[in-house]
Amino acid sequence: MEIIFSSRIGKEYKDDLEELLFFNPQQIKIQSKLIEIIEKYGSPKILVEDNFLHVIIEDLQDVQTLYAFAKESGTIYLVGVMIYLRINTEVILVLHLGVSESFSNVGEYANQMLVAKLLLRLKEIAKKIKGIKSIEVLYGQGEIQKIKV
Repeated sequence: MEIIFSSRIGKEYKDDLEELLFFNPQQIKIQSKLIEIIEKYGSPKILVEDNFLHVIIEDLQDVQTLYAFAKESGTIYLVGVMIYLRINTEVILVLHLGVSESFSNVGEYANQMLVAKLLLRLKEIAKKIKGIKSIEVLYGQGEIQKIKV
């Protein structure tokens, strides 16, 4: 199995993206944190434009999205999504992070460590952006997690 990352996603993945963002069974574990993030920053919305999907958060400019796909036996599945933005000259903030249940820490593909791979890919992207010194992740056990770039 190969994991592929992209900043673009075709409209054929709309149902899968909705599942990851809005109906993910793993969300119950971080429900209070998720509510807090949505109240502070806004809720993601999916738009279809020119055969591609775009995730926006209405009150925020320049929200970016990173998608993770699993390629197996010639078939490509959407298995992860990360929504992030640059909040100042030095910090990228991860607002939302979702992986399919089979790729979660309790799923059959837990050994793929998809959350870690998404964060590592974002770190690679951040290294190419002038001035970025850290990535902050709002999810997790209480405190904001900071990753040095």
